[in-house]
Amino acid sequence: MAASNGDTVLVAPGTYVENINFLGKSITVTSSGGAAVTIIDGNNNGTVVSFTNGETAQSVLNGFTIQHGAIPPSGELPNGIEINTASPTITNNIVTNNRGYGIEIDNGAPLIQNNVVSNTTTAYDPGQDYGCDYDDGSGIAVNGVPASGFAVIEGNTIQNNVAHCGGGGIRIGYRAVPHIMNNRILYNQTLGSDGGGIYMFNGTQVWIVQNLIAGNIAASEGGGICIAAVSEEDGESGPVNSFVVNNTIVGNTIDPNGDISSAELIDGSQVGFPAYVSQTGLYNNLIISADSYNAVACDPLYSYLSATPPVITGSDVYSLTGNEFGGWCTAQVGSSASLYQIISANPMFVAEDGQYFHLAPGSPALDTGDPTAPQLPATDINGSSRTETNSSGTTVDMGVYEGAALSSATGRASFTMQVSPTTLTLSNMSDYGVAAFTSVLITPRGGFFGTVSLQCTGLPTSILAKCFFSPFNLGAAGDNTPMTATLLVDAQGVTAQGRVLPRPSVTRPLGARGAWAAVFLLFVIGLEWFWCSRQLLRRSWAVTASGLLLLVAALTLSACGGGTSSSGGGGSGGGGGTPSSYSFTVVATASGNLQSTQTATVTFSISN
Repeated sequence: MAASNGDTVLVAPGTYVENINFLGKSITVTSSGGAAVTIIDGNNNGTVVSFTNGETAQSVLNGFTIQHGAIPPSGELPNGIEINTASPTITNNIVTNNRGYGIEIDNGAPLIQNNVVSNTTTAYDPGQDYGCDYDDGSGIAVNGVPASGFAVIEGNTIQNNVAHCGGGGIRIGYRAVPHIMNNRILYNQTLGSDGGGIYMFNGTQVWIVQNLIAGNIAASEGGGICIAAVSEEDGESGPVNSFVVNNTIVGNTIDPNGDISSAELIDGSQVGFPAYVSQTGLYNNLIISADSYNAVACDPLYSYLSATPPVITGSDVYSLTGNEFGGWCTAQVGSSASLYQIISANPMFVAEDGQYFHLAPGSPALDTGDPTAPQLPATDINGSSRTETNSSGTTVDMGVYEGAALSSATGRASFTMQVSPTTLTLSNMSDYGVAAFTSVLITPRGGFFGTVSLQCTGLPTSILAKCFFSPFNLGAAGDNTPMTATLLVDAQGVTAQGRVLPRPSVTRPLGARGAWAAVFLLFVIGLEWFWCSRQLLRRSWAVTASGLLLLVAALTLSACGGGTSSSGGGGSGGGGGTPSSYSFTVVATASGNLQSTQTATVTFSISN
């Protein structure tokens, strides 16, 4: 950059294909037209924007779309934005469609504020990696301890990111101590481990304050939040130093990954604790689930690390299925327990001004939080006063919004399913065999809150067809956000050239020869009865033995007869050869505040 310290670089709308590095300069790079029309495109050639030379808060990036950071030919790991031992200011950007991390922070204390971080992807491949020996795909990753200060992640929307392991939305590792406040962390996923929304690994003293964490998916524990804190010795305890305060954690779920072999607990769809818990406190949170898992769970495999369960007070821990606590977690409370209890009740969510998860008048979560909670913010996520003072004293609500909604209309819960395309041609794919992909779109309506589980029925057995959904469990958080799953259909009984393989003889029906054999057996039994009635026993057993030998011969002929078997269920076509097409049904089953099923028919053919 030709700019000098103190300069402002004003950038006109347009697309700029380049990778930039601030080179330690205290300059402001800002757009004149905003992020939607001012794009820095990394052209899939490494990290798009780098702060790696000790930049301070006076190094500012504001108002850009940062996209297409990906692995270059040199093989270095990419990001949308990389911050290493630096503390810049990152505001009002759209960081999207990057490979690696959207924003990676190593040993830095930046301000990450009012950005949208979305659609970060991973190169996850279960065929190459059955554990979590590398991590990428998180929207934001925070690692290490800065020389001074802490990273602030505030007021961002972090959504639709897909991580390999640990933290689809935000990943916190290696004793990082970020303050995570007022963010909307929505519909992120981790494919191989914990923490669909937020994952803390070997961290301490984290603040997770007043975030909306909804619709995220983990593979094992903590669909919403997973906190894996460290302890210095077994059975440790001490004052709370990690604070989870006034969050709305709702509609997250778990989608177990069969490719990952692990002894980890698969539970805690909203909040999971797989390690040390005694110094973590949860205050004034709405922790609401609608799946078959417990809302909060502590892994019993590591209970020896902690002297006590986590502190939970002034919170609503509720499940539509009645499963609130799992593992060795129980309803523990803090020093103010006599006044601010845990409740377990429907919080009565409604929408107001297009924002879901407000509380309806009469909600049990109104005025029942703990106003003495540590790190209690002065205002709610919308900027309204966080506490109220009345004749009863000072009160605070649970969750991210303060005060009852003026409107309580949500409509009737429902959902639709659309499979596109519904007509497929299976062809040879290097990684999947004879297969094809399609997409399943689930569109919730009327505040549907719960889970949607996907499966296939009526798959043709003659070609050993199977289907695989990613994910097969979707979390509907009540905000009517559409959700998408990918469906892979493969035919394991078909060669790469499209030829249907003969099915094993042990599974082939007896056919006409078998029917004749059965008739002959009945004939022999009839003769035996006739002769036995005349006490001709010796002759009877001789005839029986001969008949059984003939039966075995007939059955052998029926099992080994020539020709390829005709298609099984789901096929169409004639002539006894390979059918021209097959069909099966996709079934979507909803649970939560809606019990409903939707179906769609998919047809496919085999490419020759």
